[in-house]
Amino acid sequence: MIYRYTYEKESYHHIDIGSYTSYAVKVYKDSDCVEYLPDLFDEAKKALRFTRLCEALYMEPKYIYDFLDIIIK
Repeated sequence: MIYRYTYEKESYHHIDIGSYTSYAVKVYKDSDCVEYLPDLFDEAKKALRFTRLCEALYMEPKYIYDFLDIIIK
């Protein structure tokens, strides 16, 4: 099964740090969003690299958090 990975810009406000921008990752199967990971990256460049890597590896959505643990360490 092939999934399409995208990212989108989000705006948040936290009482301690104020307003900030982050990037979420969305995973689509056909036209349905099957996974949504909010507030994941602080830069668009990082989100883009992550989504491209996931697509290149044909990443199953159930492995996303394990994959993040590996690449962040």
